[in-house]
Amino acid sequence: MKNTFRTLLLAVAMVPLGACQTSTITMFPSGGGGGGGGGGNPNGPLIQATIMDIKTASLPAPFNDLRSCQVQITSNVGASVTITSATLIAPGSSPVLLTASGSDTYSDNAGAGWTYQAGQNYSVQVVMWGQTYIATVLAPGGVGIPATGVAGPVTWSTPGTPGMDSVAVDGNTVPGATTSGSLNTGSATYFPTPGVTYSISVYLAKLVNGAFGSQAYTGSSMTIVLSDTVSYTR
Repeated sequence: MKNTFRTLLLAVAMVPLGACQTSTITMFPSGGGGGGGGGGNPNGPLIQATIMDIKTASLPAPFNDLRSCQVQITSNVGASVTITSATLIAPGSSPVLLTASGSDTYSDNAGAGWTYQAGQNYSVQVVMWGQTYIATVLAPGGVGIPATGVAGPVTWSTPGTPGMDSVAVDGNTVPGATTSGSLNTGSATYFPTPGVTYSISVYLAKLVNGAFGSQAYTGSSMTIVLSDTVSYTR
């Protein structure tokens, strides 16, 4: 999963933003009534949103903090409908209108106009069929890595559930280091040689299944990913 998200972000980050536009796609028309109890609407749209923030301290700006938001709306055989808008709502920022960037996909490929703030809520809003679909996810973060030459725990915060945490040293995932503080830079196993510089990557992901309300298809989801990489000298 980690490599998938990284590859995806690097692929979309280099695509220039186009002008905002309205697109017509083909999918099942929205059914009446409600799904009830978060069960979802079998005739509703399948909306999958992903927010990614990849930090790499060793690279110069702007490549040391690459951000992207993508919304994928799966097409199905059915009536043609108009997608009015797809918007990212980030804390402390004006709403960011996403642009059509491919088949049934809306993106903010440059990460412009918003920042990643750990512990804050991020929302994606999709308007179609005269109806608003919105989902919200809480951003993980709070990554702390000891200063060079100082032994100590690698810490982070993934508030709420569900979440997925992992830590890698020089690209190799550390088994069992899936909770904050479970890897220590004083470990002779992972940092055996004094004076050598190691790369520490902390990968955090939060997933909201059944997102975008009861009128969206039950498989709709929203994910937020933070990957923070720091160079550490033993």
